[in-house]
Amino acid sequence: MKKIIIYLLLFSFNSYSFISEESKNIIREGKYRFSDSWVGTVWSSCWARKYGSLNLPVEKLIIPIETEAFENGEYLANVMINRGDSGASGSPRPVSFIVNGIFGEPVSGLVKQVAQQLIERGHHVVGLGNPLGTWALKQKPTYTIANFVKEAEVYLDIMEKTAQWLNQRGLSSGEVNLVGVSYGGFLSGMIKSMDSKRSGLISGMTTLLSPPLKMGPALRNMDHVLFQTSSLGKMPDWVLALVSLRFCALPPRLFVDPVQQKWAKAIFGYYGFQRSLADNTMLIDELYGLQKVPTEKKARKRWRRQFTFSEYIENYAQELGELMDSPYGELYYWLDQVDEREVQIFASLDDPLNDEIQWPNRSHAFLIEYGGHYGLRAFKFFDEFLFSIF
Repeated sequence: MKKIIIYLLLFSFNSYSFISEESKNIIREGKYRFSDSWVGTVWSSCWARKYGSLNLPVEKLIIPIETEAFENGEYLANVMINRGDSGASGSPRPVSFIVNGIFGEPVSGLVKQVAQQLIERGHHVVGLGNPLGTWALKQKPTYTIANFVKEAEVYLDIMEKTAQWLNQRGLSSGEVNLVGVSYGGFLSGMIKSMDSKRSGLISGMTTLLSPPLKMGPALRNMDHVLFQTSSLGKMPDWVLALVSLRFCALPPRLFVDPVQQKWAKAIFGYYGFQRSLADNTMLIDELYGLQKVPTEKKARKRWRRQFTFSEYIENYAQELGELMDSPYGELYYWLDQVDEREVQIFASLDDPLNDEIQWPNRSHAFLIEYGGHYGLRAFKFFDEFLFSIF
């Protein structure tokens, strides 16, 4: 058994660490049974699917939030009211907003896993999904899609109005927290920075889980994974799904040969990200009548299997292309504008999104050597860790 090796960033005379030593020890003592994080991430993602069917002990509401940022003049926010063990109504509690990873939905399994820990801590939870998820896209944003600066502004506005709705009903204790995963973590860092200069809504902690450090390199790193495994990416979805079962049921743990690693990369890159990128791009094309996606069946199928992030930026998200390599595309451009004590980060040093990018010296970041991109999700100790940091 191989224990996770921990890298702690501890410096400066005023070194704050909001992830406590007790929380860090949960990770330190957890058994990471994989010598290769690509395989470990695929295995973890597979077994984490159980959270999709998790029945949370909450009252689920869909609240229309007035905003001109969507075609119908409102955004439908997913609010989970925590009634507690007694089921009592009207209880003021802390409120935590969750921003999902790229293409993610407001109440996906990933969100439910995080929400479960927050609910056990006594919070009300609002699942915001991700601006590039189908929930948001089907509401037809009026702002330019994938302009992440505008996304952060719009979602901060949604948070403010949702918090106001909860306040008016005596459901908020006044403490507001924000949790973001992956691309949602990047957006959450931006939202926190914008909020610090605006209303100061986020009075509690902002938690970033596996955020990309720089948007431009992160997207190019994802394309690099796709290019490395393009021969496997041409396979039908059912082939990728079938091979993924091998990594779910009997994953190679100690020794991983090059072929096995290539398959794990392909499942991660294509099955985990690229297919959703293509499907959501087809949705954008349909909703806005762009007519850029091939309509002939075979050409459309080929396009879907070979579509890349660079093609998406070139043909569908040119503002993203302009922003991602600007200072706005750097996470710490935003985080350096807020009090370090109000943000906590958990990430892996071998996250492929941040490949060859060095983490800056900040005491609020708890970094581990292994785990890939948010690849500890299915480990029991990770649930314990989440509960401890909230």
